Amino acid sequence: METYSICQHRELFIYRNGGNKEAARHPIVKEVPLTVMLNGEELATWSCSPHSFELLAIGFLVGKGILQNPGDVKGISCRPQQGVVWVDTDDGALRHDGSLKQLQPVAHLTRYAAEELLGWAMLLDEEAKTFKLTGGVHEAALAYGEGFVAYYEDIGRHNVLDRVLGYAFLHDIDTSDKAIILS
Repeated sequence: METYSICQHRELFIYRNGGNKEAARHPIVKEVPLTVMLNGEELATWSCSPHSFELLAIGFLVGKGILQNPGDVKGISCRPQQGVVWVDTDDGALRHDGSLKQLQPVAHLTRYAAEELLGWAMLLDEEAKTFKLTGGVHEAALAYGEGFVAYYEDIGRHNVLDRVLGYAFLHDIDTSDKAIILS
């Protein structure tokens, strides 16, 4: 799994019962704007934790139905310090009238035992180190077998899901036998 720090330590005041306040240095989750440029035009800007921008952008485009096949992506570039990701696609990403392609429905019937789902939920809780430290992030993982194929954390639940989608899409992972576990 990829490692990154999405926290910064800040000086703040903690108010205790009875109105007492004390100065403390405490970890706070970082938040930055990210802009996605699609074929040279600004498509969207939103807030996220500062890591894995390319996966987030691709997952966002997959979730919106703009990308449906890894071959649609002709190039990805990122300037993390500026918070911008450029994605270049073939002409098929958008219809000529500017509307999105229709997403295809999920066609498999994978079932999981309750024990398997609970095991993945417990594993997600074990991995949730930043949440335990700050209480300020969400987690998502692509689960398979005894563990995770991908795991991400972010200030936004939709962002962690988009990163998992982006990872699976770019790595051409067959998701029909996997589950997404969310905090």
